[in-house]
Amino acid sequence: MIYMIYYSLVSIKAYRGNFNIAPHHKARTKFLVLIPAVNEEAVINIPVDDLKNQKYPKKLFDVYVIADHCTDKTAMIAKKHGAKVITTEMGLNVKRHGVGKSNTLDYGLHYLGLNEWNKYKYVVVIDSDNNVASNFLQRLNDYAVEFSEPEAIQVHLDSKQGHGFINKGLNLSFIRSNYFQQLPEGDLGCASLLGTGFATSTKKVINQVGGFRFHTLTEDAYEEMYIISVQYKNLCK
Repeated sequence: MIYMIYYSLVSIKAYRGNFNIAPHHKARTKFLVLIPAVNEEAVINIPVDDLKNQKYPKKLFDVYVIADHCTDKTAMIAKKHGAKVITTEMGLNVKRHGVGKSNTLDYGLHYLGLNEWNKYKYVVVIDSDNNVASNFLQRLNDYAVEFSEPEAIQVHLDSKQGHGFINKGLNLSFIRSNYFQQLPEGDLGCASLLGTGFATSTKKVINQVGGFRFHTLTEDAYEEMYIISVQYKNLCK
């Protein structure tokens, strides 16, 4: 009941519109993009190619595929398409923490090391089969600059175009979530949902927890709860 009342009130903001949309800002934010992958040779080229074609200065971002416990050609294909690659064998002396994707992301960060990851303002997490819009990093930069580098930034999510009522229903659910939940909550200063494609502040979050140590299978939800618990802000746009 409380949940329904809350989102009914939040949706009023959506019907009114007039969202606080960040204008274009000169590129200045440096991003570390991490793609965790386990046996993803069939799809890993998708996000790597999209990130390679970003309309954003190449000197301001690096893309790493963390090919963790892969038994296929994920690492080779990712490297061929232009990503930097970290494999399990490269960091056998790195202590592992957490489970699932959190474990892989934390491993990748600690393989790079504290000094290396602190060269970047944000760590961005992309799933291994995601398509990425060509202005993705530019818009993250715009919101980071406009809103004084919030602790986390969530981009608009959508599903891939397909056929059938299941795919259409999924597309509709993403549209509803973005317009009636994420956007108004971001404008109202409320915490909102994090999912793939989110950016996390290295200084304000990653350094505070000692890496990517959100110890559940749903690392985005764990991070969201951490940010709320310490009264940080996650901006959803």
